[in-house]
Amino acid sequence: FQAEDGIRDVERSRGLGDVYKRQEAPAHVVMGLRGIDDERAWALRERWLAGARRMVVRSVGGLRCERAWAIREAAGDWAVETLNSIHRFDDERAWKLRDRLSEAYPAEVLRSLGWLQSERAWALRRRILDANPHDTEAARAVAKACWRMMSR
Repeated sequence: FQAEDGIRDVERSRGLGDVYKRQEAPAHVVMGLRGIDDERAWALRERWLAGARRMVVRSVGGLRCERAWAIREAAGDWAVETLNSIHRFDDERAWKLRDRLSEAYPAEVLRSLGWLQSERAWALRRRILDANPHDTEAARAVAKACWRMMSR
């Protein structure tokens, strides 16, 4: 049986154990690890890194430990996932990542700044807007930062 939306009803699953046996990474399990820094979470991330790299990168959001940075670096330059995982980070590694990705993904880099109000954050915003004057997504990200600054 093939449903209109592409869902197959060929064989019934026996539960989450089937997922683990097939080595698939269900989104709800991997994303449930977001921000968790314990051995079991790291074991699951390492297990699914090759097959579900984008989800694993998302799951290290908010984590500043060496293991999280190793996953970000192993992921390469996947803008949205990698930059979302450093949202509002104000440390040197985050700035290097933003600098590396700013030409290819200007709006995503600006969104990764969140509400950071440092001089360095504003200098990056200005540099990206100067380099991309017609990028409406970049302009929207800067406008949000201005609104946050003014609403304080």
